[in-house]
Amino acid sequence: MTLRKKTLLIIAGTFYGVIILLFFISRNILLESYADLERQSTHRDVERVLAAYSQGLANLETTTADWAAWDDTYAFIAEPNEGYIRSNLTDSTFTQLGLNLMLYIDPSGQIT
Repeated sequence: MTLRKKTLLIIAGTFYGVIILLFFISRNILLESYADLERQSTHRDVERVLAAYSQGLANLETTTADWAAWDDTYAFIAEPNEGYIRSNLTDSTFTQLGLNLMLYIDPSGQIT
């Protein structure tokens, strides 16, 4: 084998070795970076979901406290009647409150 071939083989081997080394190093660095970014993104998404849930729950608590204090609602739970339903449980009520369902539960735990 000539000196020229030996030199080319050494240079080519070194070149390929450096390329492979750079590939594995950059791969590990990039994978860690993307994993960190994904964790941060997931954490932010979870925080947004929790904030939205908390806001919805707070709104529901406010509405529930408001409706529970009405004398009409108290009377309806004690003795259900159509007049209360016609005047208070309209489609617009559900739309404005963002509700699909409204349950009235009496002190004994029965749904009215």
